[in-house]
Amino acid sequence: MSVGRCAQFSDELVERYSLGRLTEQERDLFEEHFLLCEACQQRLQASDEYVAAAKAAGAQLARRRPARAATAGGLGFFRPALSLPVALAVATAGIGGLSLFLLWQPAPGILETSRVSLASLRAAGAVHRTKPARRLILDIDTSRLPANCDCRLQIVDRRGQPLWEQRVRVDGPAISVEVDRVLATGRYWVRLYGPESSGDPWREYGFEID
Repeated sequence: MSVGRCAQFSDELVERYSLGRLTEQERDLFEEHFLLCEACQQRLQASDEYVAAAKAAGAQLARRRPARAATAGGLGFFRPALSLPVALAVATAGIGGLSLFLLWQPAPGILETSRVSLASLRAAGAVHRTKPARRLILDIDTSRLPANCDCRLQIVDRRGQPLWEQRVRVDGPAISVEVDRVLATGRYWVRLYGPESSGDPWREYGFEID
């Protein structure tokens, strides 16, 4: 893929955005710019693909690494399990300053269950944070919405691409919904649509997995 160029944001900043390492101010500025800049959209896609591939390779190596050690002169030593083909593939696929150390990081711990309360509309400072989990439960504020209403709940990524949706019943000031898929680290938006499922969502909430 041909990756575009942009003079406003460096490759290093795009990479740190992929890794979730920007300050809140840096992240907000980049996301506002990203929506209108095709070059940065291409760069972020390439960076996201590389980071995902590197983390997947690191997790695979961690699972396959033999739990053995040898001693020499009374001192234990560790022999890395990084194969030459993997090392070459990562070295040639690097984007900007992303380094090989990603392969040496252990797979992040995933909680069995994580619960996040979404009680604020999408706005500055309204992004709730949680941890990666196999089972994610969203406690969603539905106060001041029509009662006994069948609605559509949708989760989209930071680009607005739908990732998951489910029909829900709004029958009180709050509802709890279980998301039956594991979401990667990153920022997501939860959209609650009315019965017609068209037009703008009734409510929009933000949460971030880090």
